[in-house]
Amino acid sequence: MTPALALLFLLGADAPALPPGHPLIGDAGPMLRSAGPLPPGHPALDAGQALRPTGPLPPGHPDISRGGTAPSARDIVQQLDSTPDLKTRPKPFEVAASVGKLYFGQGRYEDAEVYFRQAQQGASALRSLYLAERRQVKGKLPDAAAAGCPPAATAAPGAVAAAAQAKADAKDHAGAAACALQALAPALEAVAFLGNALFLGSDAPGALQAYAWVLEVDPLQPLALYGRAGVHFETRPDDMATLRTVKKDLTDLLQAWPNIPQAPQARALLARTEELLRAGGLAKYTAAHPKSAPPAAGTAVAAAPPAQGDSLPALNPETVEAIRSAERTPELQKGLADLVEQGEDALSKGQYQSALEAYRRVVPFEPENGRAKAGMAWALVGLNRQPMADRVWSVAVESDPQAVDALGDLLAKKGNAKEAQALWAKLATTSPAYAQKANLQKKLH
Repeated sequence: MTPALALLFLLGADAPALPPGHPLIGDAGPMLRSAGPLPPGHPALDAGQALRPTGPLPPGHPDISRGGTAPSARDIVQQLDSTPDLKTRPKPFEVAASVGKLYFGQGRYEDAEVYFRQAQQGASALRSLYLAERRQVKGKLPDAAAAGCPPAATAAPGAVAAAAQAKADAKDHAGAAACALQALAPALEAVAFLGNALFLGSDAPGALQAYAWVLEVDPLQPLALYGRAGVHFETRPDDMATLRTVKKDLTDLLQAWPNIPQAPQARALLARTEELLRAGGLAKYTAAHPKSAPPAAGTAVAAAPPAQGDSLPALNPETVEAIRSAERTPELQKGLADLVEQGEDALSKGQYQSALEAYRRVVPFEPENGRAKAGMAWALVGLNRQPMADRVWSVAVESDPQAVDALGDLLAKKGNAKEAQALWAKLATTSPAYAQKANLQKKLH
């Protein structure tokens, strides 16, 4: 179910039904698929084209006065935010999952968690059915098509789950399990995203529980398998049994899904895990390689939202890549750019906490964004969040001193020369080589 259709379901529960003969609205987004003759007055459907009104619409037809232009993700989220009792309104797990992804894509992890948990709860009965039926089957399950399950892409919502129940009632355990597994796919993905949202919110145990919920059903679900490996690597890098689990998860992932977008990061994380295993854990590796240890205080530090207190959970770039799996839409890109500007504006006014909150929503999606890392570092310095402030500042300066320098220019341009001077002075002290190369002394007076 697309986000636009989820919005239609949630906001238009009382909307009039489509007129007789109207084509079904499917997963193709704003495009419509013909299901038969169109009613009088219906706009013509040109293959591959968005809808445009060509005459009066029949009674009950949804408004397409904007030429069929789909709302942006931000537009949809704003409408969702203004909908009373949305979080408590009953909804199918497909809808809850779709709304959760919208909020996740906007960096609103607490809101996303609400809907992902609803998707999880909505799928609990079907999951129980699957587990019960699967235990009755020895060996590999048939695929859904061979088992006679309705095609998920064209079946009505709930049809595959209903088929699973019917097969279970008929004691067709293999067919019931195959259909239930197919019907559970969107819920499994949603709960894997729940794990990502929980980890970004600094709840690693909750994240692991979410991944376990998924992997008990599908041991090779890629988001959950990768997420569990990343969380284990980050939270227990000195536990050899845990590192062996990480290695197995990543090996299984790459064997089953060698071409997923996260494959390069998974291979890099696997290589790093094997290094730590050979060394006996992160602490021993760090002692043996003080200048080249895995980045416990590296770019990953700036890539995570603040945890409780004054610390940030360490995330390496591979884990960030796993937990920020979201469609990079133009709306998301613009939203991230706007947040960076908000952070810079807050810094120019000395509003360090507001700036930090803006940057922490950006960096998980763009861990290499020099502007965001520089801004987050200076916000932590302003808040005196030690020792984290010095660690993140060091990362920002080492990775992109020009971005830190440019932040000083921006602060001065926005009228806060004192703040700019303080930033340049710290930059010159931290990186004398850059200060000399950039002739930073000219800016200090």
